[in-house]
Amino acid sequence: MYTRPSIVDLLESVMVSLERDLAGAIQSGHAKAKLAMLQATLGFAIQRVQNELPLLVAEHNELTALHRQLATMLRENSADAAARVRQRGDELGGRADVSLPFTPQEIAAACHAMSEGLIATLDDLDELVRAGDKQADELLQAVRAYLGAQSVRGSQAISGAHHYWVPEDVFES
Repeated sequence: MYTRPSIVDLLESVMVSLERDLAGAIQSGHAKAKLAMLQATLGFAIQRVQNELPLLVAEHNELTALHRQLATMLRENSADAAARVRQRGDELGGRADVSLPFTPQEIAAACHAMSEGLIATLDDLDELVRAGDKQADELLQAVRAYLGAQSVRGSQAISGAHHYWVPEDVFES
């Protein structure tokens, strides 16, 4: 794999070229706005590239812990859906945590398996909730807390994309 120039280096060079080679020649306010949007999109891509692997590591390890927690909390429940959650929790929660370095394909496959397991677990927790199982309500809250934190973390990872160049007169005319 080529590491120089990096993906970030390539994206930043495109942004610099757009500013140096095109921005000064653009007369239309509409075209300037499109250029600003293009640069913001490139900035988003840079933020995503820089944060993707650490986010995937954290997601995998947190999902492993969540699967373990759910299995442990349902040990005494005899419902079929609870047994499926325990089985998945034992399997997925028993996986080792990952850390850098690793190949992107390895962590992506591991995170995909964890996410698919969580989807099936949500279905089973829903079945338990509909059957009146109060503990399943608590477990569902744990899953919701995890998903909420993941959503915030993903948003934070890309929030720096707004600091790239925007022409001063982009909204004029």
